[in-house]
Amino acid sequence: MNRRIVIFGGNGNLGSDLVKEFTRAGDSVVSATRDDCDVTIAKAVQTFLAEHPADIVINAAAYNAVDLAESEPARSVATKLNGEAPGILAREAKTIGAKFLHFSSDYVFSGDATSMSNEDAVPAPANVYGESKLAGEVAVRTEHDSTYIVRTSRLFGQQGASPDCKPSFVTLIVQRALTKPAITLVDEEFACPTYTADLAVAVRALFDESYPAGTYHLVNEDDGVTWNGFAEEIFSVLGIDPMRSTVDGATFKRPAKRALSTMMRNTRGPKLPSRRDALTRFLLGPLKGGMKIEQTGIPGLFAFTPTRFGDERGWFSEVLSLVALRNLGLRTDLAQINEGQSTKGILRGLHFQAPPFGQAKIVSCTAGSIRDVTVDIRMSSPTYGKHFSIELSAANGKALYVPEGFAHGWVSLEDGSRIRYHVFGASWEKSAEGGLQYNDPALDIAWPDVGVPFSANARDASWPVFSELHTPFTDAL
Repeated sequence: MNRRIVIFGGNGNLGSDLVKEFTRAGDSVVSATRDDCDVTIAKAVQTFLAEHPADIVINAAAYNAVDLAESEPARSVATKLNGEAPGILAREAKTIGAKFLHFSSDYVFSGDATSMSNEDAVPAPANVYGESKLAGEVAVRTEHDSTYIVRTSRLFGQQGASPDCKPSFVTLIVQRALTKPAITLVDEEFACPTYTADLAVAVRALFDESYPAGTYHLVNEDDGVTWNGFAEEIFSVLGIDPMRSTVDGATFKRPAKRALSTMMRNTRGPKLPSRRDALTRFLLGPLKGGMKIEQTGIPGLFAFTPTRFGDERGWFSEVLSLVALRNLGLRTDLAQINEGQSTKGILRGLHFQAPPFGQAKIVSCTAGSIRDVTVDIRMSSPTYGKHFSIELSAANGKALYVPEGFAHGWVSLEDGSRIRYHVFGASWEKSAEGGLQYNDPALDIAWPDVGVPFSANARDASWPVFSELHTPFTDAL
């Protein structure tokens, strides 16, 4: 559309998706970071907008540490960034004749467990953060008569580039579900979680479809949920069932008071897709059913099967997505990709690489088949010394995510088996190599009968037994 758009906070979680969405639409977008312009200083904003003329100014900069905001000096920062800076931005946007959009929060409301607020509901914040966001709303309405205020809730999406950006609840809870023996969740405090990519689309629609200035509640459709209810939806999308327990809000002590409900109803603005659809796209990618996850019973270790999309001509599969790994809270520091081929009965392992050169890896079999075995050697782990075994083959397409702190090995089940490792963390370091004897009776590994004697090299046959292992992996899960 070739509009000139300035987005303050453009490298944040929400700001990054706004930049992408307006750029995709053909607009000329300037992303303003904290280093580019201090939005709490009027002169700095004046100078920046003079250098970057705009038709639309969007404020996605905010202080979001809800609990820290209850005490100084964070309270002052929240007041300045959430309450005062929006007024400065709105005033300067009006001066240059630009439309202005500001993001507010469901935290401006406070209700009982059944309350749902529409756009005209009277705000009643329950904590300092909510008060600061409400102050920002008052400031922008005072300074600019053509202001869009967008209230939204519990944002999740890809992590922005700003060093202040934190993973969303979705990423954090998936990471814990996959790496912890059990998790505890608050089963109170209803709200309407929202996907930043969908929110960015709806914000663009406000301008594309000429919605009038005013206050909008833009959240993904579906009923409100508690933190526990939201986690249940996340686990359902991934097909996992972690051990968990629930508590009330008072038991899960936090400095900032929480309302029993901050649910919002969208009666005026563009409709966002359902939350279930949003979670599916965020966690599994744009290809529906991007992968199936299987928990192994050992925290941190899991198998997954990428979906294959095929027809009579063959099939296509996305076997590695660093974005998906990041969204799941997993390592993305890819160090190297290794591949090898073996005949039937060749056995390699059980290997590990010691800190500070520890590695995580994704193991798959691209031709033939292998029996893959991992042993938990993390001393603090509740499954220390336990092993997991799985068949990986070109036919089943399964892959195994092996975090740091496991001894790993496999045996080839047929001639021409080809094994691929995506290695994260450190590259190969000879001085850090370690291992366990694959046939140690104490490990109780039921290696398969492949019809020929196993062939392991002299080094693999000389590794210590488990009882003699001085494990270097002592960190807690």
